[in-house]
Amino acid sequence: MLRRRVSIALTVVLMLALAMPALAAKGPAAPALARAKGMPFRDVPGHWAAPHIQRMIDVGLMNGVGADQFDPNGQITRAQIAVLLCRALGIEGQTEGDGPPWQTTFNDEDKLPGWARNHIRVCYNARLMLGEPQGNGKVFNPNKPLTRQEFVVLLARAVDEANGDTAMQELAAELAISDAAALRAQFRDYPAIDRWAVGYVALAVREGWITGYADRTFGPHRPVSRAEACAVFERLEVHLGRFWTVRVDGTITALGDGSITLRPTDADADETYATAATCGYVMCGQSVAYADLKVGMNVKLSITGDRVVHVLVECDDEELEFTGTVTALNGSQVTVDPDDPEEGDPLPEITLTLASTAIVREQGEPIALAEEHVGRQGEFKSCYGVLLRVSLEAVEEDPEDPDNADAVFTGRIIAVDLDNRTITVDPDETGDEDPSNETFVYALADDVEILDGEGEPIELTELAGLELPAAEFTLEDGEIVAIKLE
Repeated sequence: MLRRRVSIALTVVLMLALAMPALAAKGPAAPALARAKGMPFRDVPGHWAAPHIQRMIDVGLMNGVGADQFDPNGQITRAQIAVLLCRALGIEGQTEGDGPPWQTTFNDEDKLPGWARNHIRVCYNARLMLGEPQGNGKVFNPNKPLTRQEFVVLLARAVDEANGDTAMQELAAELAISDAAALRAQFRDYPAIDRWAVGYVALAVREGWITGYADRTFGPHRPVSRAEACAVFERLEVHLGRFWTVRVDGTITALGDGSITLRPTDADADETYATAATCGYVMCGQSVAYADLKVGMNVKLSITGDRVVHVLVECDDEELEFTGTVTALNGSQVTVDPDDPEEGDPLPEITLTLASTAIVREQGEPIALAEEHVGRQGEFKSCYGVLLRVSLEAVEEDPEDPDNADAVFTGRIIAVDLDNRTITVDPDETGDEDPSNETFVYALADDVEILDGEGEPIELTELAGLELPAAEFTLEDGEIVAIKLE
C-alpha cells in the first residue's frame, strides 16, 4: 500500500488554504479568521462534524460566512476549490495582476467570478482542473457544486503537483483495475461512480482520505459540503502526520472504555490515549470500528489535542486473501477451511472474528452471514484475525438432488393423493425401495403431464391405480410438472 507524503511547502500552504475568502458563501468578502478557542458559530454545535470544524477553526484553516455562521452544510463550488488548490500548492503568486495567459478558452468565461478568475486559469494551465465539454467547446461551471468523485481526483492531482510527478494518478489507474471488485463490494452505489473516477475513489478510500456513508454508499455525485471538507482535509493531514496532529506508531497492548493503550515504537513503556467520539478507524483500506481493534495490532494513531482522531491499522504483513469453505459459525466467530495450495502442506482451519462493518455478499448482493451459509464456499479477506470481507459463491444445484426446487430425477411412486394432489416418491438416490425409508412428498402441478411407458398420456386417476411404478420426474419450483413411467 502506497504511503505518500507531500512536501513541506504543500503542507505549510495547506494550513492557510481553507482560510481563503473563496470558501465563504459570498465569494471574496470574508470575516477575520476565528483563531480563538471555542466555537464562535451558532450553527456548528451538535453538528456531526463539529470536532473537525472546531479543529480547523482553532488552527485558523477555515472561517465562517458571517459574524456567527459557519454554514457547515453549504456546498463548495468549483470556483472556490480552484482558489483552495492554488493556495494549497503555493502557486497563488501566479494569479497576481493579470495572471498567466490562457491556454484555453471557456465558453462561460464571462461568468467566472473576478476573485477566482486567475486561480481558475492557473489550475487549468497546471492541469488540475480541465473544465467540462459543452457543444464544440468547454465550460468551467464556476458555480457548480464540487462532487465527491471530483474532489478525490483533485486531491490526487494536488499531491502529484506538489511532488512534481504523476505517481498518484498512475496508482489510481492501476487501482481502477485491481480494486474495482473490492470497491463494488464495499459500496452498493458503485455503478453510479463514473468510470474515470473509479481508481481515484479506490485510492482515496485505501489511503483513508475519505470514507463512505453508514448506508454503504459513497455518494459519488453528492456535493461536498463545508463540513465534509473540514473532515477530509483533517484526515488528509492526519494521514500525512503534519502540524496540527501528533502521530504515534506502535502496538496495541490493551483496549477498554474507548481508550487505546499502546507500546510506542522504540519506547520502553505503554501509553494510554482516549479516542474522540468521531474517531475514524481504517483497516486494509476499509472503515472499521473501535470494537474491531485487537491487542497486538500495529497501528498509527493521530492525536489532536488530547484525543485520538484517527487510527490506521498497519495490515501489510497481516492481510490475507484466500478462498475456502465456511465450516462453523458461532456468533461473530467464523471458522473457515482454506483451500489447500497446489503445492505444500494442507492449510488448517482458521477461526476469524467478523468485523462489525464486514462486507458480506452473495452473488453481489449484501447478506447477513447465518447458520445456513455453513458449508458454503467463497472468497475471504482478513487482517489480524478480523474478517473484513466475504463473497460467497453461488450454490450449484445438483440436478439429481430431489430436494432442489428444479430437478430431473428417477424413483418409484409410493402413493398418489388425489384429494390433495400430492405424490410420494422414493428417489433412486436413496438406494432403497422400502417406503419406510427416505421418501419425499411433492405437490402436483395443475397441468402435470403424465406419460406411460410408450410415451402416451394417461390420467392422474390411472396413475393412482398402479402399484409402485418406476418413473422419471421433473420438478420445477417445488412442484412435479412431468412424470414419465418406465
